[in-house]
Amino acid sequence: MIRTHGWRMFRRATLALAATGATAAVLTQRPSPADIDQAEANLHTSWAVINRLEDEADEQQLASQGHRKRAAEHQKMVNENKDEPDTPWVEWHRASADGHSLLATATSARRDNLLQLSAEYRRRIAEANCAILQARDARDRGTPMTVAPRVREILRPVLSNH
Repeated sequence: MIRTHGWRMFRRATLALAATGATAAVLTQRPSPADIDQAEANLHTSWAVINRLEDEADEQQLASQGHRKRAAEHQKMVNENKDEPDTPWVEWHRASADGHSLLATATSARRDNLLQLSAEYRRRIAEANCAILQARDARDRGTPMTVAPRVREILRPVLSNH
């Protein structure tokens, strides 16, 4: 009889625990009203990151053009004064032309990298935006879905690196 009573108590405790777990699972699956708002905030932050990247890409392009122009000016001085007896002066212009040429190449490469990142991030933002629109549609149909974790996962490379 003691074993039977113990068995019943164990079953009741197990069922109560399972019911509590099921209730908690249902409650955690239900998205809060702020879920879509949080996803949109992540989307907004990602757009700010892209804008900064593209602004820096523009700055790098201007810097590259300036370096190319200065390199051409120094090279022109070298070409016009090849027979100049003041060799340190000619060498200084040659070194300046080489330096500006290297800087132009580096700033162009930086610009290209920034634009490639921007393009990748724009694709991720489009995917996240689609997820938010699907969540809004589901909410409007009366079957809300959780979207913030999914959007955060899609935008993780954008949000974590900048």
